[in-house]
Amino acid sequence: MFILRQGQAQDAQGLSTLILATAPELLPVVFGDELGIKNYLAHALMLPNGQYSAARHQVLVTHNDMSKKEEVVGCITLWHDDLGADFVNQTISAMISVFSPEQVAQVAAINPALLAVFVPPQSNQLALGHISVAPEYQGLGLGKKLIAYGIKQAKLLGKQQVVIDVDSDNEQAVCFYESCDFMTSASSQLALTGQTFLRMVYQL
Repeated sequence: MFILRQGQAQDAQGLSTLILATAPELLPVVFGDELGIKNYLAHALMLPNGQYSAARHQVLVTHNDMSKKEEVVGCITLWHDDLGADFVNQTISAMISVFSPEQVAQVAAINPALLAVFVPPQSNQLALGHISVAPEYQGLGLGKKLIAYGIKQAKLLGKQQVVIDVDSDNEQAVCFYESCDFMTSASSQLALTGQTFLRMVYQL
């Protein structure tokens, strides 16, 4: 049985692995080597708010018979046009706590290039992010369960569109979102990595 619930600090290790899997090329460019990324996520996931806060995620969990504990097997986060000052402040605070001033300055310097590609959602949109299912649990319909959750929340918030950015080279992901009735509305190249990202839209 798989249960979808709000993320908690105790989910940090599983969430870190899942989030890393969503952007294996991009995250090292933004946050440095894998160790740096893991150190950052370990801190950011514990905060009550911010882009990488566990509490800002919904997680799919199942009961592991061997360890007798819950196992985090999937996740999703939602972003809208007004996340509030606390969201921004805690995102920045996590970086300041882990990275050197030079590293923080580097992230700030590349942020405009990121925002040009990963355009923040408009007031009528809800953006889905960090959608990930552990490899051994793929093919069980869990990805569609996460998408259904995002669409439901968009309807509750009175949004007209659900949007997501997808690496065009990730054919499996593109086909998956197309199967969920998302359509490509735009594409942008991120010079930092050479990747092309598709902005895919679901009309409510």
